[in-house]
Amino acid sequence: MLTITEAANRRLAEILTGPNAPSDASLAVRISQHGGELGVTFDEAMPTDAIFEYKGEVVLLIDAELAESISRKTLDVTTMDYGPQLTLR
Repeated sequence: MLTITEAANRRLAEILTGPNAPSDASLAVRISQHGGELGVTFDEAMPTDAIFEYKGEVVLLIDAELAESISRKTLDVTTMDYGPQLTLR
């Protein structure tokens, strides 16, 4: 299963409570694959999603097939010049 660092969990929670987050409390951050790129959007949980919680709140959704393909990876945060960036390593 995908490992999520404490820093990444905190960053996901910040994204969900930040000024650009939708007001719909049932949404979480979704990692999805478009071509060879992974993207992050807000979405609702689907029945086949791998669901990740942090402090009792759903923070991350990943399609089960994609979750399987990245199951040995770690989601972390890298500090860039423009701010914190979720990274998969």
